[in-house]
Amino acid sequence: MAGDSYASGLVVPDYALLIILLPMLAFPVILLLGRLFNGQDWWKGTMKEGGLVALPVMAASLVCSLMLIGRFIGENTVSDTSTLFHWVNFGWHDAATGSIQAMTLDFGFYVDHTTIMLLFVASFLCLLINIFSIGYMNTDPINDNRNHRFYAEFVLFCSGMLGMVLSDSFLWLFIFWELMGLCSYLLIGFYYERPSAAYAAKKAFLTTRVGDVFLVIGLAMLWNLFQPYAAGTDALSYAVVFDGGHLQSIADAGKSGALQLALGFMFIGAVGKSAQFPLHVWLPDAMEGPTPVSALIHAATMVNAGLYLVARMFPIFAAEAMHGAFTDLAFIIALVGGITACMAALIAFVQMDLKKVLAYSTMSQLAYIFTGL
Repeated sequence: MAGDSYASGLVVPDYALLIILLPMLAFPVILLLGRLFNGQDWWKGTMKEGGLVALPVMAASLVCSLMLIGRFIGENTVSDTSTLFHWVNFGWHDAATGSIQAMTLDFGFYVDHTTIMLLFVASFLCLLINIFSIGYMNTDPINDNRNHRFYAEFVLFCSGMLGMVLSDSFLWLFIFWELMGLCSYLLIGFYYERPSAAYAAKKAFLTTRVGDVFLVIGLAMLWNLFQPYAAGTDALSYAVVFDGGHLQSIADAGKSGALQLALGFMFIGAVGKSAQFPLHVWLPDAMEGPTPVSALIHAATMVNAGLYLVARMFPIFAAEAMHGAFTDLAFIIALVGGITACMAALIAFVQMDLKKVLAYSTMSQLAYIFTGL
């Protein structure tokens, strides 16, 4: 039954944490080395201003991803969750009952077929873009000994994307989601001395923030709906949200409409991140960043994040407890995807700039996937 099977069999190994941790740790290391050795010949010529520091990190992340994927396939598991550590423990006094209420927020991984598909795509393409950027960035005529900042922001972006894919909670998904948003702003505006690049970075950041406001509202509503069933744990955990019994209780309480509204607000967040109509205006201008950034945003990760969010919500859509209660929202998702697909394809026909053609083509293909979902 969709929405009822949540786990089991595979135990997510500890080395899986390295998938996220290695790029995240590489971020301060590259910045520090760049600060200490910037302008020196060996740093620019041998280490490629941090490119050859990022490369083995992304390669190791890919290897760990492949090991996790191989283990998942070998165990023939449907899905699994694994708590890695306790993040926050806190409590408060409940005036209504006079008791102390406790809350524990954990960090862990959730692995299913959707996870391993995007995990491989993201880690593999991040490595390829890293390889390409070593040649591109170090022959860039604008290079003024600041490429270490590019590689530091690049690995942090990759860490955010991989963390979002592996997260076992919508709360952690949102945290890594925002980390990607920050890094995309910095990378698109890498050539900040150009007015067009500075404008494009601000435009991308502010446009996606519009969607993120609705995403926060949707997550707050989702927390409120599932908190009675969370038993002192993260109410946005997939273990809580995807549980068929919890969904049945919400349906029995007549709150299916509120749940649909929460998911609708979350979908607006996905629309902003994946550049769908009407929050599509930022993507063509994002080409103002270096070419590896264009590849990172268009091909590898960022625009796929919105699709991943919608796909991650699918167990709720398909749950038998809901009895097709989300048909209106499904129609809206298909409608937005259809409008964007046609609109972006037609705009691409009249573009003279090759990068703009690629941007609108990407937008159109993403819209087809939204329609299919």
